[in-house]
Amino acid sequence: MKLLLPFLMLIFLPALQHEPCTYNGIKLYGRVEIVQHFEDIRVKVVDHFEYLDVKWVKDFPEACGEWKRVKTNPDIRIKLVKSNEDIRVKFVNDFPGKK
Repeated sequence: MKLLLPFLMLIFLPALQHEPCTYNGIKLYGRVEIVQHFEDIRVKVVDHFEYLDVKWVKDFPEACGEWKRVKTNPDIRIKLVKSNEDIRVKFVNDFPGKK
């Protein structure tokens, strides 16, 4: 049993230390509405030094960085800005997620 415990800790410890995909408690995946007012997050689109790689998906935006654009019932409301952003994102075709 003493040998089994360290082995199990090595397996499950990385999963317990995984950072949540959030910004100030707002999840960074899901159904996204682009708005001009009353946004949850101000987003700047960049090519380098991004905080999050974003992939637009058509169905089931369940992983970090997967966004589905909607006009009603969003999980997140974002405003696209050129300065004074909360986060910087880069739109990608593969491998979305936090940097």
